[in-house]
Amino acid sequence: MVAYLLKNTAAEYLDKHGEWLRSAARTALAQFRHRDEALNHLIELNAKQPLLRAAVVEVQLDARQRPIVIDESDPASNSDCAVSDLAELA
Repeated sequence: MVAYLLKNTAAEYLDKHGEWLRSAARTALAQFRHRDEALNHLIELNAKQPLLRAAVVEVQLDARQRPIVIDESDPASNSDCAVSDLAELA
């Protein structure tokens, strides 16, 4: 299954509270089931912040319906272990 996230040019993801975060718990990220829904939210954000540069990113979901986020800038943080910034306790 897939979900859609919003990611800006600083490699930050939008959370459920409308804030851009570099490293957040996967359950805190704003995820959308449909690309159209994510795109509409992005358009609303751009109306409020015209200089915002963000994109809709498609990600896979794990068995617990949490997005699997890959950080291209830091390959060491991509593992889902307790010491990773993006990992969370099960």
